[in-house]
Amino acid sequence: MLSKIDRTKKKKHKENMLHVLAGASARLTQLETRTHHLENSVENLKVSVGNNHGSTDGKLRQLANILGEAEDVSSRDLKPMQLTDEAFPGGPEDVSSQDLKPMQLTDEAFPGGPQDLSLLRSFRNHVATRLWIGEDRHELKVVNHGRKVTDFRLENEHVKAIVEMSGLAPLLEACYRIVDKGLLSAFAERWHKDTSSFHLPVGEMTITLDDVSSLLHLPISGDLCSFPSFGADEACLYLVELLGATKEEAVRETKFTRGAHVRFRWLQDLYEANIEDGHFDYAARAFLLHLVGCTIFADKSATYADVALLELFRDLKTCGKYAWGASALAYMYDQLNDASMHHTKQMAGYMTLLQAWIFEHFPAIGSRQLTIGYKERAPRACRWTPIRGAGDVFTIRTALDMLQTKDILWMPYTVHREHRPFHDISLFSGYIRCGSSAFPLRAHTGHSCSVSVCMCTLFYANP
Repeated sequence: MLSKIDRTKKKKHKENMLHVLAGASARLTQLETRTHHLENSVENLKVSVGNNHGSTDGKLRQLANILGEAEDVSSRDLKPMQLTDEAFPGGPEDVSSQDLKPMQLTDEAFPGGPQDLSLLRSFRNHVATRLWIGEDRHELKVVNHGRKVTDFRLENEHVKAIVEMSGLAPLLEACYRIVDKGLLSAFAERWHKDTSSFHLPVGEMTITLDDVSSLLHLPISGDLCSFPSFGADEACLYLVELLGATKEEAVRETKFTRGAHVRFRWLQDLYEANIEDGHFDYAARAFLLHLVGCTIFADKSATYADVALLELFRDLKTCGKYAWGASALAYMYDQLNDASMHHTKQMAGYMTLLQAWIFEHFPAIGSRQLTIGYKERAPRACRWTPIRGAGDVFTIRTALDMLQTKDILWMPYTVHREHRPFHDISLFSGYIRCGSSAFPLRAHTGHSCSVSVCMCTLFYANP
């Protein structure tokens, strides 16, 4: 009987070891795939270096060394381990005396990633878990309305005064016509909704209230934005009451959009009609709805604005009371939360905010040039003019993998403080809200516009 028990235990141990070997083989296959991706990224990275004043020759040499080591490992002649009944190399000599338990992978642990999901509760749906097994979604489709904003001319003086009073006028300047899909996609892969931060080799970083204040010059103190949720029928009432549309026009538009939405083109036409008729308040609301729908509250529809946002502009004399910057940040967090999930193929939100934040804090990552004639009194995002980058998401992933503390600009707004001082509200720690959704916000130290609090266990295609 004892002999039969021993044989059963040995058999289980063999099965476990074979399982380990199968996993090692799979990892070698993944390593070969990663090596291939790295090789394809080298040339793109060289071009990217050219756009960044040739300051990363050392990184190229480091990348070349990584490639050499990766090829070494993937091409090495690995001999299979010989399993015998008598002994296991590096393991127990007497199998019969061991308490053998089969290897198990549970929802609470990820190979090469976090072992304790008590903090990263949403990690099982994170894009990193799919990258690890070779499922690459590549670049996200990114929603950007920069051209719509810059092409919509604001010339009426009455409407201009209302827009200035609302606190949203800086958005007319701080709006990029070009965004880098590869850059934004790679950073979205590093975002974790449970911590509201990007997880990087140097620790954690996040976009803060001070970043929003400096980059966009939007107010970060005041009332948080609240607006109702309703269907097409109520939307029609709002369009008639607040925009001066006829009932027939409102019904026709909501039927076309199949809900409580209106097209940006429809808003522009209504704006022009109201200007001609001298209905400047109606025109101002149409312009402001178009502005926030194209920028801080841009959604995935890419062509529509949510009618519910009109509630924020019901009283044009008091719409400047809102903390537009805080609400923009909360909305950006929400969009990054969604973009970090493996099933997501598209990202919305204000891409100018995210890309400008990257430009300020990561001098060697992303393609841009200094804006000719920029003055510090303008929003800091205007300092940069994005150019079409030669890199892709693989190039940016490689750059982020190699990131060191010295590659980050921790206090980029020192010169800008004369025009946009640091506000004490940036020290707030708690939750910020946009509509009915709330998101955790880390405390700001006042010494750096980003948070770097701990070294993190990362879980990407290159462990």
